[in-house]
Amino acid sequence: MFTDHKNLIKSQPCNTIDGKMKLLDNKASTPLYRQLTTELIRLVVSGYFQARGEFFTIKEIVKKYKVSPITVRRAIDEMVAGGYLQTSQGKKTSISGTYRHHASMPLKKIAVFFLAKADTHGVEYDEMPWTSTIFLAIQKRLLEKGALWTAIPVINNNDVFAKWTQIHMEYDGFICFLGNTTESILPELKNSGKPYVIIQPQNMDLKYNFISSNDYGASMAVATKSNQKGYKSFLYLGGHFSDPPDKMRGFQETLLKSGIDPQNIYLRAVGSLDAQTSAACFEDFIKTRKDDNLFPLAVCTFGDRIAIGVILTCRKLNLKVPADVGVAGGTGTEEAERNDPPLTTMQIPMREMGCNAVDMIFEMLMTEQHKRLGIKLKTKLIERESL
Repeated sequence: MFTDHKNLIKSQPCNTIDGKMKLLDNKASTPLYRQLTTELIRLVVSGYFQARGEFFTIKEIVKKYKVSPITVRRAIDEMVAGGYLQTSQGKKTSISGTYRHHASMPLKKIAVFFLAKADTHGVEYDEMPWTSTIFLAIQKRLLEKGALWTAIPVINNNDVFAKWTQIHMEYDGFICFLGNTTESILPELKNSGKPYVIIQPQNMDLKYNFISSNDYGASMAVATKSNQKGYKSFLYLGGHFSDPPDKMRGFQETLLKSGIDPQNIYLRAVGSLDAQTSAACFEDFIKTRKDDNLFPLAVCTFGDRIAIGVILTCRKLNLKVPADVGVAGGTGTEEAERNDPPLTTMQIPMREMGCNAVDMIFEMLMTEQHKRLGIKLKTKLIERESL
């Protein structure tokens, strides 16, 4: 049922008896210095250097891992920047004070709850780029921390509660990326006595233990740019009416404060996040409002694929982008940059959200304090040719 990654840690051990370390893969897409960094971090968090008494010298790493001194120095620089190592002139590189304490802790087990597709109980980039990007960032950070972790897909409120009941006693901490289903498990998380982090909580006023993005500020910027460029009408195109309201509110409220007539502001929900459905929805909007003298029209969307659907309809109806219809996405995926024309979008810091969630969990585990003030990361407006 679950994707258990305990064996992933065990399948890549360093042989600390005969001194032969796991050789790195020269043919892998991951650079050697990054592979080396991950392996050395794994040793740090496992407590190996506490037993050994000191960190490796550069010569020792070159010999054990069959890499160049340049690769070793780059890996060490990464670990210093990440707080795993400390250096001082004339002295050997050593484990930082924080990770000397961390290394004394047993390996921690983290459960990662995520909202999955109902048919496959999985997550694929092609269909869920937002979820998969955050999930991969969580995975990478957990591996760097040397954690044992399990990915737990859920599809609805009943499913998340059932799986929580089944497994929560086995784990030391929880990362939840569950959209609207988070609310059903929140009381259980609070009462567990264990650290937890909620990623992008929806429709909940939380103060602690969350990582989110400032979508309100980014959609304000879209509204301001649209107004400055002289668009006459304004449409916010969301995915579902249950979506987090910050993007819609930022767009709508900024326009109203700027003096835009409310009759020129339209709000619609596509009912999906895919391009084809949004294309059909936008075409229906244009046809039903043909007497409203809409153009030029600015469209702010909840997600990049909704925006791409709008552009597909513009091509079909011979509407020019951005002259007749200006379009802004709401996610910041790679598709936005590759689109024709390149898509102006709100770039949500997806990778940073995943990394910050893991870091927050480990801060709580290390300090044995299970509350941390929530973090709201900045969402940037990336201006391209579509608006």
